[in-house]
Amino acid sequence: MIIKRRKNKMKKNKEETKIDIDFEKEINNEDYVIKTTKVKTTKVKTIKLHHVFHTGANIGHYHRILDLLNNRMDVEVSMCRIDEYVEKEGKFFPDVLTYQTFPDQNRTAKFNPALVKKADVLFNSFKGLKILFDAHDNGDIDAYYRFPNSREIPRIKSFPSHWFLSNYNVILPISLATTDYRTFPEEIERIRKNGREKFKEGYNLQKSANTFYEYLKKEVK
Repeated sequence: MIIKRRKNKMKKNKEETKIDIDFEKEINNEDYVIKTTKVKTTKVKTIKLHHVFHTGANIGHYHRILDLLNNRMDVEVSMCRIDEYVEKEGKFFPDVLTYQTFPDQNRTAKFNPALVKKADVLFNSFKGLKILFDAHDNGDIDAYYRFPNSREIPRIKSFPSHWFLSNYNVILPISLATTDYRTFPEEIERIRKNGREKFKEGYNLQKSANTFYEYLKKEVK
C-alpha cells in the first residue's frame, strides 16, 4: 500500500494570488481618491516527492521531516516500502525520489540482495531528481558504495563525519537516531537517559525540513 502523508490543512490550492494596487485620482471630485485593484494569478508548482524505504535504525527522523514538508501547501509526499516499489516496477511519477535501503549490505539477513538489486535498477532509471537516504550510523561509511557514482548522487546522511561531508554530495545531515517516527518522543528520552550529551536537546526538525525544502525549490523547476 502506498502511504500518502496525512495533512493537517485543507486541500491544496494550486494557485497563489498576488495583488498589485494602483492609485488613480478621479477628476470629477477632488475630495475622492479611487483605488483600483488589478489581480494577477500565478500558478505555483506543487513538488511531488515519493520516498522508498526499507529498514534501519535511523529512518524515523527523516519520516518526521517528511511530515513537516507535507504540511506545506506546495509539497505532496507519499511513500512505500521497497518490496512494493519493486512489485509495481517503480511506476511512480514524482518530481523527487528519495531512496533508502538497509545500510549494511553485508548483513544479508536484513539486506535482501535480490530485492535490493531490482530496486536499485528502478532507482537508477528514474529520470527526476534522485536522492539517497543513507541511514548508516557510522559517519564514515557509505551505505551505497555499490553505486559507481555514489559520491555524486545527492544524499541525506545520518551522523556524517567531516570527511564524509567533504567527499560526498550531502544535501542534508541528520543527527538523531529514531526507530520509528511514531515513537519519536520516547526515542529522545531514551537517548537522554543513555547519556548521549551532544543529542541532549534533540535535533531541530523544523530547521532540517526548511533546509530540505529550500533545496527542493531550487532543484525542481
